[in-house]
Amino acid sequence: MPGLVKYLHYKLKAQEYDSIIVKMNETTDFGFTRVLLMDTGNYYKYKLGKTCEYKQNLDGAPTVILDPPYKNIWHVIIEMKSAGEVRASVEIRRRENRP
Repeated sequence: MPGLVKYLHYKLKAQEYDSIIVKMNETTDFGFTRVLLMDTGNYYKYKLGKTCEYKQNLDGAPTVILDPPYKNIWHVIIEMKSAGEVRASVEIRRRENRP
């Protein structure tokens, strides 16, 4: 289907003192990968192609760290900005400098 954005989606529960670590597979072209963090309401808007709010990382690194601003169910979206394949893993780690 033309125009369809393919992406990886991870749903997880994280708190404000957690970090979400996204590790790309070595076959992924990191320079063309976009990593987004959003709450559930914004995820549904994203799925419908509507304007939504998210935190974004475009640094092109094989490992991306996202810090959720508060305790919630979070959605991590990993998508390619151009044709290609993306594989990744996601984990939550408690930050050492937490309150």
